[in-house]
Amino acid sequence: MNSKSNPPLASTRAELRNLRNNSQATIDELRAFLAEMKGRSPQEMLGMVAGNRLFRATLHSCALVLAIIAVGTVVPYLNRGEPKPAAVANKPAVEPETAPEVPEKTAKPDEPAPGAIETLGVGEEKQAPRDVNPLETGTGGFLDELE
Repeated sequence: MNSKSNPPLASTRAELRNLRNNSQATIDELRAFLAEMKGRSPQEMLGMVAGNRLFRATLHSCALVLAIIAVGTVVPYLNRGEPKPAAVANKPAVEPETAPEVPEKTAKPDEPAPGAIETLGVGEEKQAPRDVNPLETGTGGFLDELE
């Protein structure tokens, strides 16, 4: 098997070496930062953090998002009662005498068709013996297979 075409899995020794190198780089950065802060007052340190461009960019983006939310809320709220001019201009004028006649429906959508209630058996009462459980007795029960 060719080792160049199939690189071996990462070894524990190599991973520990990478971890040691990366942690040393982090420690060096922290030491440089602390050396820069050494001997400064808290006000100067806060000023350095506040002077950072990342902090300013975050504040600008927050302000921009809040402005977009405010405009997106206020503008539709103020325009809710006004009709759209395009809808009014494109609306065709319909004269009462030329309007097509719509035939009346015999049944409303909420009401069933005549005779449907009797066909479906709505309101029908059937009497069953009180001492017989249809799930336990009889042939062809669907619970028989579970026993």
